Amino acid sequence: MQQDVATWLAVALAAHRGHYADPAAREEATALLPARVLAQAALLSELTRLVPGADVAELSFVAGLIAAPAL
Repeated sequence: MQQDVATWLAVALAAHRGHYADPAAREEATALLPARVLAQAALLSELTRLVPGADVAELSFVAGLIAAPAL
């Protein structure tokens, strides 16, 4: 469950949705969220820059892949 929450936070932060629509909230998050979540959000943000048409469902899918443990 914690991984699901971390993925949700990373997607919300990267997509600037909900609470993270506010730039001040995004900046504050960098001091509060774990490095792992911030790294996921940074990767997702780069994806949205490279693929501007990516929607939230696609971000959620990619976030799940990023968070999956390596085999």
